[in-house]
Amino acid sequence: MTSGDLHLDVRIRDWVLIPVALVTFCMGIMIHSLGILVRRPPKIQQHKIREGATLNRLGQFKRNFGVLPPDQFASRLAFFVEGDDAFLNQQKPEKSLMNSFMSPDFMASQLTESILSFLPRMVVGAFIRYTFGGFTVCKVPFPLPQSFGLMLQSGIELASRDLDVTYVSALSWYVLNLLGYQGVYRLVLSSPNVTVGTQATNSRSSATALSGTITDQVEMGWNQSIQAEKANIKKLICKWDVPSAEDELLQIKFEEVYKK
Repeated sequence: MTSGDLHLDVRIRDWVLIPVALVTFCMGIMIHSLGILVRRPPKIQQHKIREGATLNRLGQFKRNFGVLPPDQFASRLAFFVEGDDAFLNQQKPEKSLMNSFMSPDFMASQLTESILSFLPRMVVGAFIRYTFGGFTVCKVPFPLPQSFGLMLQSGIELASRDLDVTYVSALSWYVLNLLGYQGVYRLVLSSPNVTVGTQATNSRSSATALSGTITDQVEMGWNQSIQAEKANIKKLICKWDVPSAEDELLQIKFEEVYKK
């Protein structure tokens, strides 16, 4: 049998090719919707919110300390670095990455995400393999090397003989739809960051960022980070820029007028 002798019935297009594409697309939408329904918001601990807000204050202090009077500069510097109860003098027990992975909440969320992502795909794939096993549904309109045969002709017995590599089986068509619909999902769901199957992980990280809490990665390197921040804070020198702001502004205006 040669590639020219193979004739694809129009009914295969109507009853296999298009239905498999539609089922795959609807399955992705269903997985995304179920992920939103079963998603549990991350537990927000009060001390993490407080520490996250304090870290934001520390960053603002480092960027804008020049607008603070000397007394306010000294009070903020004392809050961050002076005394045993200062924010940057608080040590925390080391937290390993393995402990974060072994937490019940993390394991439950990963299990739920895996079930929602892989179980529907495996069930639909098994159904397509059982129902349309051996079907050749379409032909790629450009030549391909012979090494693509195992990927494009899964489930066809003739694939190991003399069938042209450009013909695609029903099961391979289903796999190609799984891999190629991500851009369509972003367009249909109106979100540039949607990836069906991993939306739970993305939503957890986004919720943590929006809540202003510190993450587990920050806690793991907390002691090393605060030592570096403490060294940087102690290097700051109080220089109040407000009293000289008027003279600097007038000097700039004078230079602009003089240049003209």
